Amino acid sequence: MTSALLVLDMQRDFLEPNGKLPLPVAEVEPLIAATNRAIATAAQHGWPVIYIVNEFKKNDWQNIFRNGAAVAGTPGTALDERIAVVGDERFAKHTGNAFSNAALGERLAALAVDHVLIGGVYADACVLATAKGARARGLTVTVVTDAIATASRRRLARAITQYTRAGIGLTTSVVLESPTTPAAPSTARGR
Repeated sequence: MTSALLVLDMQRDFLEPNGKLPLPVAEVEPLIAATNRAIATAAQHGWPVIYIVNEFKKNDWQNIFRNGAAVAGTPGTALDERIAVVGDERFAKHTGNAFSNAALGERLAALAVDHVLIGGVYADACVLATAKGARARGLTVTVVTDAIATASRRRLARAITQYTRAGIGLTTSVVLESPTTPAAPSTARGR
């Protein structure tokens, strides 16, 4: 099994307290630490790390409900500087599902990836949509649960329940970094 780590929307507008659509402040540091552990583990295993960023057009109607967050060309679209960057694999999206950018699927196919691990924000929106999108493509999917966050603990718990119901595997960054972790964790397979 060939794995890749997808890091979704770890952008300034979502992680900085003065961002356009910030997470609760208490969630940010643990999220960044877990994400960086997952990135380090992926690098150790030789898994590609692929960064996905939201980039909306200035007048995109979807962004009305998102306080104008992640508008292309603004500082808020940049990856938060606290996120470790390994390689230069980056893809932009303008919907929740990262696979709406066909180039992502093409790149994963070129790398012969059949298993994706996913971390990022928002757990009940873009992470969920991307996980379901990956399953629909026949990929095995694992969400790194300590490397995801959303607006509240209740919404996070609901998202985790939705992952389980959709046959999406769950792990943590700590389990991934364990020396006994296989190159690809045992997870549910896409159809």
